[in-house]
Parts: sequence; structure tokens; C-alpha cells
Amino acid sequence: MTTLSYQVAGAGGGDGGERPPRKWKDWALERETELRLEAPDQEGSLIDIKLVRGTAEVFGTEVARNQSYSLCPRMKLAIFTWHGCTVRVEGEPQVAYISEETPMIMYLNTHIAVDQLRHRREKEGQIGPRVSPPVPQTHTHTKR
Repeated sequence: MTTLSYQVAGAGGGDGGERPPRKWKDWALERETELRLEAPDQEGSLIDIKLVRGTAEVFGTEVARNQSYSLCPRMKLAIFTWHGCTVRVEGEPQVAYISEETPMIMYLNTHIAVDQLRHRREKEGQIGPRVSPPVPQTHTHTKR
């Protein structure tokens, strides 16, 4: 659970206009940890993230290596890794820290348990368990 470097990124934005230099920091995540980030409230505060080594996901969606992702103001994000990775954060987030306490393993265990129940019911010629309304066009909200 270490961080690597903290430097200033070059100026220029590719659109012809000059962008002020921004600090960047590489975060080294160990296996089964997550980097939690919160973007500042101010409009125009740019926070970009990039996976530079390893594999990671954001809310179950894989993060592509060497692809920049921008955070909107007030956005909260958790970048999780199963095997370890390095994530570069460019800009100055309001909050940034590595957490070893993550719900991802609990989510995986829940998925496995539901899947095992589903297979058991299938062998018995039954359907289930279901995690959504059983009837199409049924809403979880109560209608009056």
C-alpha cells in the first residue's frame, strides 16, 4: 500500500490552448484493495485517472490500461484491483486514499451463493432465486 511519485505534468491541452501544469501522483495498489477518490466541488477542476500497470475495475467495469478517464466535479469513485495495479491521478482530488476495506469480496461471495442456488434449483426443474421483480413491467415502487 505505497504511493510512488508526485510530479508536475506538462502544459498544453492539444486544443491549441495552454493548460496550466497539473500535479500527478502514481498510486500502487496491492491485491484486493481500492483507491477511493472524490473530485473537488469547483467547476473546471480537472481530475484525470489512468491505469498504468495491472488490472482494475470501477463498480464492476474493467478500466482500460493507458486510457485517461476524467472525473466530473463532486464525483466519487473507487478503483478496485483483484491482483494489484498502479493508477496515475492527474490533478488534485479533494479526497484520495487506499482502502483495504472493500465490499467487492462480499459482492463476489453473494454472486457465487446466488449462482449456486440457481444451479441447484435448475437441477430440480425449478426457477430461481430471482433478484428482480418476477413480472415484466413491475416496479419496485408502490403505486397508489
